[in-house]
Amino acid sequence: MHLHRTQYDVWHFVSGYALVRTFWPDGRGGGSDDYYRWAVGGETIAIPPGIAHGFYAPEGCTLVYALTEEFDGSDEFGFHWSDGIDLSAKYADEWPTDPSGLLISERDLRAPRLAEFVG
Repeated sequence: MHLHRTQYDVWHFVSGYALVRTFWPDGRGGGSDDYYRWAVGGETIAIPPGIAHGFYAPEGCTLVYALTEEFDGSDEFGFHWSDGIDLSAKYADEWPTDPSGLLISERDLRAPRLAEFVG
């Protein structure tokens, strides 16, 4: 899970499928704004600045990942993938919270907790 303050992410799912999670980490969406949806090959999703986002591909996917700004790492703010989950949201129970059996980058394993991120 991460967000950007200035750039958009544009994800084009070429093949496979993934569960996409988005939400406002500062609560500006009001109430329960933790949102999940399945994205499949052929779909494109644009994610505006300020919206936390990530995806889980249980069987893998091919994804073209584009940015609206040149990447230099200065606008990349990550936090722990299992934080802030609203289990009442549709598909939330399909988002992994246990890293067992998952392929997770070292960066994501060391990511700060959401409370540190927004605090």
